[in-house]
Amino acid sequence: MAGPADTPAPMAGPDAAPRPMRARHAGLGMGFGGRWFDRVDTDHDGRVSLAEVDRAALAMFDRLDANHDGTISPDERAAGRQGLRQRMGGRGGQ
Repeated sequence: MAGPADTPAPMAGPDAAPRPMRARHAGLGMGFGGRWFDRVDTDHDGRVSLAEVDRAALAMFDRLDANHDGTISPDERAAGRQGLRQRMGGRGGQ
């Protein structure tokens, strides 16, 4: 029977070890505050639900999956990163 010890931490890596959020995410608005929070909190209740995060993640996946085949290819990933760089004036993505 699975228990709490069997469940990886929310920010866990493949080895289930906790991983801190990378600092570079803060500059891209991808942390858990600021613009990301406001954008994902679609009902504006001051809290972000799992359903709101799921919708945001699926919307991002759909934007990156240009041919809508259900996968993001290396070319689609590169195009998404290039689009991010352009929107951020050359500052975003690597």
